[in-house]
Amino acid sequence: MTSRQVALETLLRIERKQETLRSGLTWAFHQHKVNDPREKALIGQLVFGVTRFRSRLDFLINCHSRITARKMDPVVRNALRLGAFQIRYLTRIPGFAAVNEVVEMVKVGQPAKVSGFVNAVLRDLIRSPQSETVPDETVDPVNYLSITTSHPNWMVDHFISELGRTEAAALLTANNLQAPITVRVNTRRIARNKLAAILSELAEKVEPGQFLPDSLHVYGPAQPLEETPMFRAGLFLIQDEASQLVGYLAAPARGQRVLDICAGAGIKATYLAQQAGDEATVVAVDIHRGRLAELRQNARRLGSKSVVAVAADAVAPPFGAQVRFDRILLDAPCSGLGVIRRRPDVKWNKTASDLTRLPTIQSRFLESVAPYLQPGGRLVYATCTLNQRENQQVIHEFLKRRPNYQIIPATQILPSTCRSLTTPEGFLLTLTHHHGIDTFFAAVLTRHD
Repeated sequence: MTSRQVALETLLRIERKQETLRSGLTWAFHQHKVNDPREKALIGQLVFGVTRFRSRLDFLINCHSRITARKMDPVVRNALRLGAFQIRYLTRIPGFAAVNEVVEMVKVGQPAKVSGFVNAVLRDLIRSPQSETVPDETVDPVNYLSITTSHPNWMVDHFISELGRTEAAALLTANNLQAPITVRVNTRRIARNKLAAILSELAEKVEPGQFLPDSLHVYGPAQPLEETPMFRAGLFLIQDEASQLVGYLAAPARGQRVLDICAGAGIKATYLAQQAGDEATVVAVDIHRGRLAELRQNARRLGSKSVVAVAADAVAPPFGAQVRFDRILLDAPCSGLGVIRRRPDVKWNKTASDLTRLPTIQSRFLESVAPYLQPGGRLVYATCTLNQRENQQVIHEFLKRRPNYQIIPATQILPSTCRSLTTPEGFLLTLTHHHGIDTFFAAVLTRHD
């Protein structure tokens, strides 16, 4: 099976089974025994590219087809998306060569008329770009941005309501840029400059992070960083700087008790342990046992012996009424609109209703963990989204219910290099199009009894 056939099969599996993009690729590499890094990179580029520009590709198909993409058989639709993506975005591949590859691919298991249809649509896409007329930006800005930046209309409308049209357009454009690989250096095992020197031998470029002393940006690695000896030796973990900033806000000290709710694979929990020199007790809670298995694996690899994994529901933590923690990190389940660069499938597997449904859940989680904060301690509430209902509104409503809590301005905790990342209210708010990192929100609260 060719790389493009694997890519097509992966896209179909993601669409039919509603899988995430990354889980679909993991399945495909295992199913088809894809081990060559170059082949993995090509398949990933095709699957990520088609997912990232899906609505733009459908618009192009519709301009050159008598049948709309939405009404097509999934095999035909995704084959045309692959062809259109290669023609318009992978310019190193001659257009007609890309057409021939896709046509040969759909001949397998499809009637002859299907390959003829695919051939005609893609060749017309090459010959007649003048037929692709987008809506007038001044008359219909939402539809214009939806097509040109490849986001669903409801999401474009949401970003405009949050930022205004100009800023929203900049963020939507930034969402389609390929993000650098960012790693968090395990400074308990190696200094950042030493790891940078080692990784420089394997990548086109390595640069220090913009905001935090434990981060590196890695460009063009010759192989997936997770497959390197340095990763296996626990010298680093892949984590965007915005995510690192959330952990930095908690800033646990040696000897403290720390609670990480919704800990997932332990990306932030292991950073909490690292900050305290692995001399704090970090209790990492998650309801998904599979994620906790990843957490334990990450902790072992990084040498984080102070992390304790607990399987439990965040709404009902399994602690006695008298238990208190010096630090609590609630990385709340959210709409994920801030990580679209890295997870373009978020565009298509979220709906507008998530923006109104999730705040209720987030508020329940916040209420459930608040009683466990030690007076004078620090609670960090964080999301990876840009939605005031999930962010500022959740915090303001919580403070109305609990007047014994108050905001600690993030500027009191973050390094001076991070002044541009905070709001007048004292919240952390990173924006991809301004700061070059994922979009995250975080509020730091303390308790006075």
